[in-house]
Amino acid sequence: MKKQIEQVKEFNKVFGVKDVSLDLRYDMIYEELSEYYLAGDKIEEADAIGDMLYLLFGAVIDAGLEDKIESILDEIHRSNMSKIEDGVVLRREDGKVLKGKNYFKPNIKQILNK
Repeated sequence: MKKQIEQVKEFNKVFGVKDVSLDLRYDMIYEELSEYYLAGDKIEEADAIGDMLYLLFGAVIDAGLEDKIESILDEIHRSNMSKIEDGVVLRREDGKVLKGKNYFKPNIKQILNK
């Protein structure tokens, strides 16, 4: 992931990209999400996913989280895994995983304060 963040930094430098407004970033991610939704094959899906990740890495850079994003993702994973309740995965009718009684919120604050 560090390599990819450095590549986005390189792009930003070469193309003179500074902080991107939240509205513009939202619009660009939404555009790529729409392309993913409408993809006709795996190649189009992969392209849209890659573009979304590229945009999200840009958000990571703008937020100054390059050195903390892996720890943040690890903490979110830990939290997500706590949704299991007595060995059972609870789901909504549409398949979304629900929070069980053992769920705990990710402690992002602790990571940011390090």
